[in-house]
Amino acid sequence: MKLIEAINKAKVIEQDLTSIREEIRKRSARPSFRNGTPNERDEVHKMVNEFSSKLADLMHLKRAIDYTNIVACASVNGTIYSLYDIIRYKNRYFPKLTEPWEAMDDIKAQQEVDELRRRAPDPTKVTATVIRNYDPDEKRKKLRELIDQEAQMDSALQMANAKVDLLMPPPLQN
Repeated sequence: MKLIEAINKAKVIEQDLTSIREEIRKRSARPSFRNGTPNERDEVHKMVNEFSSKLADLMHLKRAIDYTNIVACASVNGTIYSLYDIIRYKNRYFPKLTEPWEAMDDIKAQQEVDELRRRAPDPTKVTATVIRNYDPDEKRKKLRELIDQEAQMDSALQMANAKVDLLMPPPLQN
């Protein structure tokens, strides 16, 4: 099974678990004035067992996916990284890299200047302007570089997910 198939299968199992849990919630108890079925208790017990079985399958599958992500590698910009490192960098660190560049803007300063002009008796005599403490071209360039880098990470992960076979981790030892 390819890694992408395992990821998709895990999503399906998670959806199944949600459905089973909701069904257990509905059938676990009822008021005395509602008619139940003779096998209600057995049905709930079967659903609990099915939930436990699917949960064990999901845990096994997730462990294999995690192991594969640690062992398998992909190239980003000519550098080899484990899939785990790419995922971690993309999800945790990458957003932090873009934060300062995205925070640079002149909107608040422009609003203050506009407000000053609105309140002035003669707006044409207001000489206030916005002074940027950053270079907008540098900001755009850096954000473009970071977005390209993220796209390369996505591409590497997509290729790896489609090509890499799911690896079974060594058995757990007591």
